[in-house]
Amino acid sequence: MKKAIILLVILNIILVGILIYVDNTKENGSSADPVSKEENDFTKYDGYIESKLDRYKDYYKKNSNNDITMEETIKLVNNDVDKLEGLEYKNYLVKLIDSKYYISDNLLRYVDYYDNKSKNIDEVITNVNSNIDYEFYTHTQKADLKKGNLILVNKFYYLDKNYEPEDLVPIDSAYTMGGGYLTEDTWKAFKEMADVAYKEGIDLYSVSPYRSYNTQDGLYERYAARDGYEEADTYSARPGYSEHQTGLAVDINSTDDSFAYTEEAKWLKKNAYKYGFILRYPEGKEYITGYQFEPWHFRYVGKDVAKKIYDEDLTFEEYYAYYVN
Repeated sequence: MKKAIILLVILNIILVGILIYVDNTKENGSSADPVSKEENDFTKYDGYIESKLDRYKDYYKKNSNNDITMEETIKLVNNDVDKLEGLEYKNYLVKLIDSKYYISDNLLRYVDYYDNKSKNIDEVITNVNSNIDYEFYTHTQKADLKKGNLILVNKFYYLDKNYEPEDLVPIDSAYTMGGGYLTEDTWKAFKEMADVAYKEGIDLYSVSPYRSYNTQDGLYERYAARDGYEEADTYSARPGYSEHQTGLAVDINSTDDSFAYTEEAKWLKKNAYKYGFILRYPEGKEYITGYQFEPWHFRYVGKDVAKKIYDEDLTFEEYYAYYVN
């Protein structure tokens, strides 16, 4: 009888110990170490990489108080977000990464732009990729000449004072008002386009093709003297920052705003991409290009690229960031 009582006491002690342990676990929270409870659950989600399991667990545990999910953890770790020093978890990070035109090198800039300027994911991606989070003519760098017909020259990428394209050719007098030069590819494409347009009753001709650094310098200073530098910057490039210096750009027929309402401008807007040209400074995209709408300014990029830019309604800045840079 005594043995039975002793055994019963021992069992009661063990039971009490178990209840205390369970109670402490609840108080301290199985959430105190959420990873240990579910560390194998990462395998259930798409994108799981076994070699990154420790990083998943560390990042998940670190952000357990932020309602992060395991699926988000996998996505962020797979994109090395956990390696970015000083970047705290944000509930919109996955949306940024899932964006069609997301560029990993720009993540910290996306976050800064989202937190301080815009809560629209698409706008954040577009503007940062186009350097709109920077002031124009800051963070400038030399244009990459290796890009050939896809060289980007704008308010962030410049050409040296002495740069001149090696393959400039004269424009046939029947296709220009005032003469001038274009690169060989640009001239051939322009001639092809003008010939087709002519058969459709549309007369196209160049009024301003290649310009040297010095020529652009003179134009810009003249405009600035007339309207002031701030206003001049909205419609004229500073020397070295003009596409005309590449020999890939051409102003067609007129540089007056009224050109936008002509049949020639309408034809160009609809058909220029078929010959490798894009409307370089489109209406509504001034905040990206940095220039007023110029219905006459067309840039040669090649037929395939021009079609993609046309189909996706992109500026060249956007295309360059997404597909070239």
